[in-house]
Amino acid sequence: MRQTFEYREDATLLIPVAEYLIASGYGTRREWNAAAHDLPKFIERGMDRLIRSTGYKHTPDAPTLDAHFSDSKGWTDAPLGSTLRLVLEVDQCGWFRMGSAIAALESECVGLGAAFYMVFTKSIHALCWAYDYQNASCSADYQMEAIAEEAGVGCFADLTKEQRAQYQLPDPDAAVPTAILKWVKAGKVPRGAMQLLAGHKDGCNRRLIQPVLTLAALAPAYRKNRADLPDDGVLPSFAVFFRDHDDIAGSFDDYGETAMEADGPQVFIKAFNPAKPAAISRAFDSFVLAVKMYAAAAQLATAVNGAKQ
Repeated sequence: MRQTFEYREDATLLIPVAEYLIASGYGTRREWNAAAHDLPKFIERGMDRLIRSTGYKHTPDAPTLDAHFSDSKGWTDAPLGSTLRLVLEVDQCGWFRMGSAIAALESECVGLGAAFYMVFTKSIHALCWAYDYQNASCSADYQMEAIAEEAGVGCFADLTKEQRAQYQLPDPDAAVPTAILKWVKAGKVPRGAMQLLAGHKDGCNRRLIQPVLTLAALAPAYRKNRADLPDDGVLPSFAVFFRDHDDIAGSFDDYGETAMEADGPQVFIKAFNPAKPAAISRAFDSFVLAVKMYAAAAQLATAVNGAKQ
């Protein structure tokens, strides 16, 4: 993970942050003294230790995270100089190719694949924006509405069969495994899903199930700490599809082409008063929750994408 520091005043606002890192065991007094003239460098080292302590490891399947502090007012109304923001951004989209994992789970126990996918979906959306079936379906609906409007009819279904045949529209439903389609379309977690997953967490697919249970366990606490987060931005943190080149992956590719020049989203922002130790502690507690969830997501992406195709 790369850390950057943006501040319009001097770096003294970061001194309480450095003290917090020392008190929490992520830096030493000797390092602090050695870095007296390079405060951001000291904090960068401490933040790197903190992040490693969460279990986060960047993988090719997971987003690249970028943490920084800023005293810029940005979207907040806090007076300049009284507030720091701890910000986590992603600058690379991660991905989950779920098809083989769903098949393996359904082979182990009927309903396990649906429980896994829907608990995962609910949990990952508590953390960040993940481009998935719902986004692809909305995109397909939008395309049909645009075609109908251009043709001067009420809806796409009002076109003749011959007219409809002229268009090659994505079919996200066709991309979803049959075993989970009804749940995906409904957007609901099956009753007893958590109990079913817990009952199989030490089974043959534990590498799939355990990270999802971790995400689900962390999500409620994290959801309460996202109050400072603005809109997710243009780019998602993850893309979720089932097979390479399926219609959901294709929809994401089309979307990605229109958003290539956009900056990565700020997936976590916590504003705090550095003069108040309790405020610093709360900000870091929330930050650690976010990184732990990304760590579980990265672990899951490696397991899911490595499932036998």
